[in-house]
Amino acid sequence: MTSFTYRGREFKALRKLKGKEETFEAVSKRIHDIGITPANWNYREFYKVASENGAGEIDLFEMDKITVIPAEYSLFQYK
Repeated sequence: MTSFTYRGREFKALRKLKGKEETFEAVSKRIHDIGITPANWNYREFYKVASENGAGEIDLFEMDKITVIPAEYSLFQYK
């Protein structure tokens, strides 16, 4: 999958959530705020950069060997 840099961090596109795993309830059970959100986080800007690198439709990314899911105000670990 494609990789790109955002706010000095390297992100690797993993996959899009599918079916029942993409519901709010399912996602909320698997996310954890572990303080990994880059400074000056901007969800729209992140996905603009992701789109420019062929990952605009991706939900899960790898950053620092951690699977993450972007949200509007934070970047969450996804387990």
